[in-house]
Amino acid sequence: MELIFSAILGGLIVLIGMKFSQKKSILKLLLRIVLLIKDYTLSVLAESYEKFKDVLAESKAEYEAEKRAEKQIHTDE
Repeated sequence: MELIFSAILGGLIVLIGMKFSQKKSILKLLLRIVLLIKDYTLSVLAESYEKFKDVLAESKAEYEAEKRAEKQIHTDE
């Protein structure tokens, strides 16, 4: 989703830059800002995904431990 947004924003900036080609320095600045936003968004998403995977693994381990404990209780009876 963020890549689509970045592409649309980048396309708009290029179109504006083509219309005002004498303003190259402003165009370069805007393009750098778009790239910075894209990199930041991707790094935040990657970090969030890693945290999600960690929580998922912890939850799965706890669930399986509870299942084993419940099975142990039922087999002892």
